[in-house]
Formats: sequence, structure tokens, C-alpha cells
Amino acid sequence: MWRYESLKKEALGWHFSVDDEGGESLLCLLDLFCQARWPCTATVRITRPTEEILRVPGMLGRAIAPARLRIQFPRGAVADETWSIESAKTEMKLVLGAHKLRELSDAIQSLLENQNDFAIGPNVESDDSNIQFLWFW
Repeated sequence: MWRYESLKKEALGWHFSVDDEGGESLLCLLDLFCQARWPCTATVRITRPTEEILRVPGMLGRAIAPARLRIQFPRGAVADETWSIESAKTEMKLVLGAHKLRELSDAIQSLLENQNDFAIGPNVESDDSNIQFLWFW
């Protein structure tokens, strides 16, 4: 998981890639979240993407990659369409409602099936530069 230190509009947002083992592990975690009766939070360690992966989106600039991803599914406390990304130097926090949790799971499954170059994010149509999409490579 990474973002580019760039002001170019096409570089806005976060980028995500996963190997088979990491993808399967995340799918299992998200499935447990979906089945849970209560709010869930998990923090996973993530690795810095390789130079090869960083070149895939075709963007230039320094990549910023946190060391941890915290996924929160506050079941019942947020709308199903909730999508929020917050980042600090070492951790990215992703808060998801039920529909967005399923959308993330579907996106990871697509990556494992070698489908990529797409994004998920909030259900808005806006030119707001603060909107944080997650691009899958």
C-alpha cells in the first residue's frame, strides 16, 4: 500500500497490490468481519512495494508507504456506504461500512484473478482533491 508524493491529480489517492498469500489472508480477515455480530478492528503489517510494483501505475515521484494498515468495520455505527481513509507516517486507517467492506473484498479477489488497474472509494462524483480512492494494481 502506498501513495505518491505528488500534486498531480492522477496520482491522488492510495495504491494497493498484494501477493497471493497476503490476498488470501486479507480475504479471510474481511470474511470474518462480514460474519461478525459486533464492530471489528484489525491491524496488519504491510510491506513497502518493490520498485517493479511502483512502476506499474506509470507514475513518477517518491512513494510513501506506511508500515501498518488498520481496517475498522464499526458495524451498526456507520452507514453501509462509509469510506474513510486517514493516514499517519507509519499507519493508514481504513474505516468501512458494510457495502464498502464487501467492495474491498471483491477488489482483492479481482487482484488475485489478475484483474487490475481499477479503483474503489467513496460514492461521490466530485473534483474534490481530498477524496481518497484506493487503486488496485
